Amino acid sequence: MHTSLCFVLSLIVCSSACFADDVQLSRTPKPTGRIVSQYETWNQMSFAVKNDTSNEDNFLVTTYFDEVPGQQYARRLWLPAHSRRQSWMLVKTPSKISEGDLAEAKGMQTLVLQDQGYGETAVASDSGRRSHDHYVRCVEWSPKKLLLTDSNTPDVLEYMNSLKTGNARGYHIQMDGEFPTSVTAYDEVTHIVLSTSRILTNPLAIDTLRSWLFAGGDLWVHLDRVDEKILNHLLSGGGSVSVVDELDLTSIQVTGPEVSRLSFDETTIEAERPLRMLRVVHQGFEEMATVDGWPIVIEKSVGNGRIVVTTIDSRALYVPRTFRERAQSSRPRSTAVGGSLGEVFFNDRNNQTSETTDWSNISSSYIGYTVTKKSTVTWILLVFSATLILSCIWCWRSRQYFRMTIISPVLAFFATLALFLLGSHSRGAIAPTEAMIQFAELDREGNVSIQGGRSTYRTVAGQENISLRDSGWVDFTSSLPGSAKRLVWSENGDRSWENLDLPAGQQASSLQIQKKMMPTVASLTLDEKGLVGTISGESDSGFTSGILVFPSGDRSSARMNRLGQLLSQPSDMLAPGQYSTDEVLDDRGKMRSEVFQKLLSGPRQFPVEARLYYWKKPFDLEIEDFESIREDGDALVSVPVQFQRPASGSSFYLPKFIIHFRSIINPTGGVSTVFNNRKRIWNESTSSLSDTTLRCSIPDIFAPFELSRLNVILDLRIPGREVRIHAKKRDGSMELLKVLESPVGRQEIEIQSAEFLHQDPSDVLTLHIHVGAIQDVIAQEMNADNSSWKIERVQFEGWAKSQ
Repeated sequence: MHTSLCFVLSLIVCSSACFADDVQLSRTPKPTGRIVSQYETWNQMSFAVKNDTSNEDNFLVTTYFDEVPGQQYARRLWLPAHSRRQSWMLVKTPSKISEGDLAEAKGMQTLVLQDQGYGETAVASDSGRRSHDHYVRCVEWSPKKLLLTDSNTPDVLEYMNSLKTGNARGYHIQMDGEFPTSVTAYDEVTHIVLSTSRILTNPLAIDTLRSWLFAGGDLWVHLDRVDEKILNHLLSGGGSVSVVDELDLTSIQVTGPEVSRLSFDETTIEAERPLRMLRVVHQGFEEMATVDGWPIVIEKSVGNGRIVVTTIDSRALYVPRTFRERAQSSRPRSTAVGGSLGEVFFNDRNNQTSETTDWSNISSSYIGYTVTKKSTVTWILLVFSATLILSCIWCWRSRQYFRMTIISPVLAFFATLALFLLGSHSRGAIAPTEAMIQFAELDREGNVSIQGGRSTYRTVAGQENISLRDSGWVDFTSSLPGSAKRLVWSENGDRSWENLDLPAGQQASSLQIQKKMMPTVASLTLDEKGLVGTISGESDSGFTSGILVFPSGDRSSARMNRLGQLLSQPSDMLAPGQYSTDEVLDDRGKMRSEVFQKLLSGPRQFPVEARLYYWKKPFDLEIEDFESIREDGDALVSVPVQFQRPASGSSFYLPKFIIHFRSIINPTGGVSTVFNNRKRIWNESTSSLSDTTLRCSIPDIFAPFELSRLNVILDLRIPGREVRIHAKKRDGSMELLKVLESPVGRQEIEIQSAEFLHQDPSDVLTLHIHVGAIQDVIAQEMNADNSSWKIERVQFEGWAKSQ
């Protein structure tokens, strides 16, 4: 029988009546807000403990799965006399056993333990049970959507049901109970709909939701059911919403702005019961739908996540079912606005996430190792072989063959001993080491989310307790053998791994930490050479190299001079797929480039605001472990960029990565089919005609300014066609700038006329590119495979003077 199982059973058997049977588990742990749980995911398990005795005491509530009794999860609690406490712990579900089964009921045992001084004793409930069994249904795939609501919200549930497509359990519902207070509890959850103000009573739960949002979650807030204080606390990096009025309407006319991600025609919604609508003013949001000029759907990016806010009753988003439809169990239907909003919000944006990074494997590379010289091993084997041959010859000539049965094992023993001592010496040459690789993302308020890997090298084996005082977790469950391991949460929020049987040698683990630091931003301005600035805050020490990433997807290398100034000039601009300007990369440089490649291959490639990624020494995490002699590692830090206006009267250069452009509805109607705003890519096309209108902008902070010149750089592959380039004048008309016949390669257009260069930072230039039909003569010479064309790249650079 497994050692850890014997340990648990011995606790139950040796427990006696030395403690009253009035302390009991009054509510068996169950996953918060989830009906089913995915294999190998973290879940917050809520429970309650009751103490009917006249004595206060400390207890330990511990849980383990029947399949892995050697892995326990626990919570230390203090219970006053005659009290009942609710609490929670994080539990990681076991892995899948049977390949054919899509779902399995995993048996889970929970005990209430008391430390009697000589050992832990299981406390029996009034029913005489000391172990409380429970089942957690685990599945291969679990819904990634979570609805946080109240029990009296049928309208929200009706709308969510109208969005279901085939999967009867397309989302989890949490109508009561505690809200998660650890980001890890939202493991595998990608979308959350918040439709309750109950979370206002738990500030820690709001901070947890905010950290999850910043890390890349998608949050939908029903403001008609959520206090605006909650919404404003969730926002990061600017932005606010204020309610100024409230209306009850039976008829609304919904319209969309000129550029909106929602696709619906102007529509009128009638309701038998008045629809509650909030009139709000906002800052930093993008409007997606309006009623009488007031927004009812707004959107904003927060860190790597996004937040959508609706200010109208959910009944405006679906068509109420008739009595006959309810009797036939017909699914509700969405309105045009509700259906489009559901598609935009619940589309799996996380499919575009960057490639998963194996942080623990990277951290292991910092430990290093020593290799015994090949010549040393060769000499040992040669001496052993020569001695064995000479001994055989001597025994053969003396005809004492039986002596070989003694000599051969003795020679083999000494050769093996020599190799063993050599290996021990090589292993002992490495000092006890702690190495970390960290990826830290900071927002403007100083909230830090750190993920990464941690590797340790120990020269001796032994029992260890590893404590973590920062919010988050360090995961040892997948790799440590030995007796029963226990992850314990304490009253003050500390976590510790107890009874870890750590072997000598190298041990790797993964980590996810949330910290609070001084607000840190990269403050940059423009001069005649490019970007110059500084990094403020406490994370700027040890800067080695960095990359600036802009909303356009452009990247530029950043470096720091001897004066501590951060510099990035046009020569530092990186080509697609390039992550360093160094011509020769060492092993660490190659590792850093690989990390950049994985991180910047997803949504981080096109941030909503410019961000600086730079390498420094690892953050000091509050992990209490064995005393290490050597520390090594790297931290990749991501901080927001804050632009500052150049001094009045100074001239400055606008590099390519500062001027951002997006495709807008062109005068001839419709949106360009060859440029994708979201992915920032130009598509190859065979269309006979094509029109694309680009609007260029620069950060508002640089205004007011006087733009003196703007260069348009185009890389085209459009054989056999005529390309016309137009620019928008101040009066709104379009004027032809240049006609290109069958352009292939780089083309450059210089614009100096004040008629085309606007002083509005949101529209410094509007450019229209018209691609004509292929010429008849050329069309006869070209086959269908060669008739395609493509705009490879468009860039802008300019010169201006601050006013």
